[in-house]
Amino acid sequence: MAQPDLTLLASLRPAALDARRGIVRLHPEALTALGLRPGDPVRLSGRRETAGIVAAADPGASAAMLYADDLTLGNLG
Repeated sequence: MAQPDLTLLASLRPAALDARRGIVRLHPEALTALGLRPGDPVRLSGRRETAGIVAAADPGASAAMLYADDLTLGNLG
């Protein structure tokens, strides 16, 4: 079975709670579109690939953005 795929723009989210923990936040609609629940692992692709643990972003966040810490963004290249 093919895994769902979604292209998002990555943005730095310097939240102390998420820092250096590999947590990436997605809009609730993106979670639903990908069939994900908070706590699920996700594969992220940029110039390099890395992984993260998904969490829900605030409903007011952009549905086209993935929010991550500096370590995760650095791993993506």
